[in-house]
Amino acid sequence: MIKPDFKRIAADPIHKVLDITSKLMNTATYSIEDRKRRDNPIVRDMEYGHLFFGSSANFAPNATIFFERCRKDRMGPPNLYAIVKNAIKRYQLDESAPQVEALLLATKMGEIPNNLPFHGNPHYRKVVLQAIRIINTHNEISPNHQKLNKDDITEILTAACIHDLGHNGETNIVDGTHIPGRMEKRSMMLVRKHFSREGFWGKEVEDGIGEIVMATDATPLGKPTAPTARAADIYKNREKYSVGPARDEAFMKIVKAMVVLTADIATSAGLSPQQTELESRLLARELNKPDIAKPSAILDFLNTTANVMVVLPAGKHLYATRQKSIAKYFKAQLG
Repeated sequence: MIKPDFKRIAADPIHKVLDITSKLMNTATYSIEDRKRRDNPIVRDMEYGHLFFGSSANFAPNATIFFERCRKDRMGPPNLYAIVKNAIKRYQLDESAPQVEALLLATKMGEIPNNLPFHGNPHYRKVVLQAIRIINTHNEISPNHQKLNKDDITEILTAACIHDLGHNGETNIVDGTHIPGRMEKRSMMLVRKHFSREGFWGKEVEDGIGEIVMATDATPLGKPTAPTARAADIYKNREKYSVGPARDEAFMKIVKAMVVLTADIATSAGLSPQQTELESRLLARELNKPDIAKPSAILDFLNTTANVMVVLPAGKHLYATRQKSIAKYFKAQLG
């Protein structure tokens, strides 16, 4: 088996990183029955991903248990390639289609080592896993004209893989001035550069994936001017007019953005008090702002920024009850 030299990979140009990552990921034969290969982390990841998906289209009840298991054994969620390969099979996506090829490239870009405490590789994986939960739930509870199709799903998963690509631990505030979309634009600049090299970049990608990524900007936190809050408002205003039976493409565009921005927040605010506490500590360490992890700050986040998580009906179905119980937990800590 090819073993990556992460110190060398971190210093290499991205095209070399992608080549090495591709060889590493393609080494394993994804035989779940081959127990002798248990020491192979790729096979382990495939098995772990399969466990998360389970046999039912709606695996939401297993999610908290799954993340708790990841937290305790310290190995984190399965890698993006493993998750997406499972998704491709479940949603019957065509791997020869250019959009799906771009999605697989996005999984490899998202696995380029990033050791930030919060905005590192485990975060990208969590967001993709949560996006899959939301996609499944959305399609189960939505009318036919609002269901996500294969192209929608491919676009959502691609955006989720690369929404924080190349994050360097900075924020959208520089010298006290808020610069909207600063980090998101940085990620899309990297995506454009390397998607272009492989022939995947175009106006459709820029308008689709780019707009989804820009909608994940939650700054300024708790303010109605934040792109996440604006996207939620647009969704609420348009949702009442999407009555079918024809598909409303403009509405579905905002639905896709809502799926990813909800997934971006869900692990921090929609699973359990322990997971919320862990995510808060990771962000506090990354920003060197210990106050972020205090119960008062967490409660403020849950009562403001995290509210966009329950605007989409699927988000409400999956996370509303848990968000309330988590908020109650931290409120009790304040006495």
